[in-house]
Amino acid sequence: MSNGNFASSGGTHHSTHRRFSLHQSRSAGDGAAERILAGVAGAGGGDYSAIEELGIGMVPYSPLGKGFLTGKMDEKTELAKGDFRDTLPGFTPEARKANQELMELLGSMARRKGRRPAQISLAWLLAQKPWMAPIPGTTKLSRLEENIRAVNI
Repeated sequence: MSNGNFASSGGTHHSTHRRFSLHQSRSAGDGAAERILAGVAGAGGGDYSAIEELGIGMVPYSPLGKGFLTGKMDEKTELAKGDFRDTLPGFTPEARKANQELMELLGSMARRKGRRPAQISLAWLLAQKPWMAPIPGTTKLSRLEENIRAVNI
């Protein structure tokens, strides 16, 4: 990396950004911009065809659902004072309770494979498309190592 640019030195195969050039998107044909926006927003059944046609990689936002898909939360979990999730509709005790069945299924799948729910969630994302690159955040080396092992599921 003599020039200090990781991407130009061959360090990446894909790069992405949530913003894109409408001019670039229109090169994929009529409606490409709308299809990209639908795919990024998850609307329209997750139509990622324009992203795929343009060869754009995608980094899913919050691949572990802001911690929910780690299996460490339920309706009784008390969020710390000032935790931003406390302001999100998906993190009310009622919403967490409503999603508990999904978390039980995820936990069951993880136990059968001898893995953690976060690893199953990441493995599912990785299996969707080769250009899908979930990057979960963590402050713990042990969690980073655990998340990396999701590629082997």
